[in-house]
Amino acid sequence: MAWLSKTRKVKGPNGRIKTVYKDVDDAFPLYIKGWKAKLEATGKALDKAEVNINAESTTLIHGLLFSLDEFNNELMMKFRVAYVHYQSDPFENNGYFERSIGKILDEHGRLKACSLKINGLISFAQLYPDNSDGFFKLFANIVDSFDSIMVPIVASQRIAEAKRITKKIAEDQHEN
Repeated sequence: MAWLSKTRKVKGPNGRIKTVYKDVDDAFPLYIKGWKAKLEATGKALDKAEVNINAESTTLIHGLLFSLDEFNNELMMKFRVAYVHYQSDPFENNGYFERSIGKILDEHGRLKACSLKINGLISFAQLYPDNSDGFFKLFANIVDSFDSIMVPIVASQRIAEAKRITKKIAEDQHEN
């Protein structure tokens, strides 16, 4: 029943044997198990808490969550590419695979750190819904520290910040 196995054995030039998955889907699924569900749950909780978080902040947080999901998908594709390369010749391509996994694990650590910062931003927005200055400072810190992850939403953050400043200036001029 070896043909039912998800793995195959490859014998190297020195006689060593390595086991590799036949199908990259068995080695690395398209997403990290539980990650997508966790992001969706955070988004749903955010939607339910909208009464405590202003609409602009909610939109920006959803943008961060979307960027995290995109980055997670990109990481999984990198895992899969590295494994397919390794799978073709597990002896010759072992060094490449190990280097790739090291880089991917570093990026995954950044992903987790960004996720923690976003959870902190959500908590801040819930506790201090009227503190838009504090919110935008925290938001800008997240965007700046994870720029490679957040590139797609940097523009929307800058636009939102410009709108907020313009509105504040208009209100100040109206009061005078």
